[in-house]
Amino acid sequence: MLPQNELAEVVEKALEKIIERWQSDPDSFLSANIASEAAASFIKKREKNWATPQTCLHPGCGKPSIPFSHSIQKNGPLKLIAEHDELLRPIYDIFHGTIVLRKIRIGKASTFPGFCSEHDETVFKNFENKKKLSSEDDFELQTFRTVCRELRRIQHDKFRTEAVLESQPEMFKREVIQRMKGMVGESFWLENNLDGSSLSVDILNSQITQFRNRLISLNHDYRTFYDEFYKPFDDSRGINNNAFAHFRLELPIMVPVCLSGSLIFKIESPQFSMRTKAVLNIQPNPSGTNLWVTVAKQDEAAFRIYFENIRRSPSPVLYGLNMIERFMTTGANHWFIKPRVWDRIPRNRQTTICAKIFDSSNKVPNDKELSIFDALRISIIEELKPMRGRLEIDQIIMREQEKLEDVRAC
Repeated sequence: MLPQNELAEVVEKALEKIIERWQSDPDSFLSANIASEAAASFIKKREKNWATPQTCLHPGCGKPSIPFSHSIQKNGPLKLIAEHDELLRPIYDIFHGTIVLRKIRIGKASTFPGFCSEHDETVFKNFENKKKLSSEDDFELQTFRTVCRELRRIQHDKFRTEAVLESQPEMFKREVIQRMKGMVGESFWLENNLDGSSLSVDILNSQITQFRNRLISLNHDYRTFYDEFYKPFDDSRGINNNAFAHFRLELPIMVPVCLSGSLIFKIESPQFSMRTKAVLNIQPNPSGTNLWVTVAKQDEAAFRIYFENIRRSPSPVLYGLNMIERFMTTGANHWFIKPRVWDRIPRNRQTTICAKIFDSSNKVPNDKELSIFDALRISIIEELKPMRGRLEIDQIIMREQEKLEDVRAC
């Protein structure tokens, strides 16, 4: 056994090398066995939390929720685009550190622990039975349902961040001990009675600070979203038509995706520039697609100009399609797509789309436009071709065709 001062020197040098390794590439610091074990435990906790009944989100109700309220109509839009009762959705693959699209059964798609059995069955009964949205109240109630899901999602993100914070110290200490054993040798470790219990792992500081800052941000997001979008809804029916401004596009094409979520909406125009939180919904039907954006009343004037510009454009349907694709890749990642539509996208573009979604969720700017709905885009371009010769039309066609450069023959 080494003298204490020599032993301390060996341990210190080993720690210095480990810290250098972490500083060079913190994202891949954890060994595969520890990372996989931690990921499996984290996923189990995450899924259990999401499926655990919470307090019903209908205003004034204190009953426990059912675990699987739908935020999008199961027997309406979801069923319309499902194949063999399955859809594809984007999900973060914790083992590979990226976004992937995975299959989900229609019965589980868009579910969250939202409402008690009474409110889940009665509040949305009118349009659930019709399997479509047809009145202003229907659209308002669907917006309310999306708001509730987003509120629960932010709560869930807080839980996930707290779970990571709780597990970080032990996980990183195990990693350091494992690496140190590899550096000094298992026999040296045992001969000198090293157990790692007294190791001070300073590399944790920046990791923990990062997650604590994330938790502070989520607490702010929750309070802001609660005050701006949830609180104004009327206690009796979940409807408050005076609190929000709704802007809807009815596209004459069936876009095979359902979306329910929120994001920071950016508007850049010659008249003004603004960033604001918006609630989004996209629901296809047999004859077309409803796209609507809900914002706070104070943002109504800016959005009215924005949507009027879309309606006056040479191809409102193309602008609507572009808007849907932008929503899907810039933060609103609670969406479900028809499997064969995704499967027909060239593999390299699939990878780029998933990377864009991941960058967006991590607040990394990425303005590259990507085509998701190739067949619809090609059809719209063909309809525009007779109008060639106008500079604006020529520029639109060129821009849209560039998004299809890697499209493979079907």
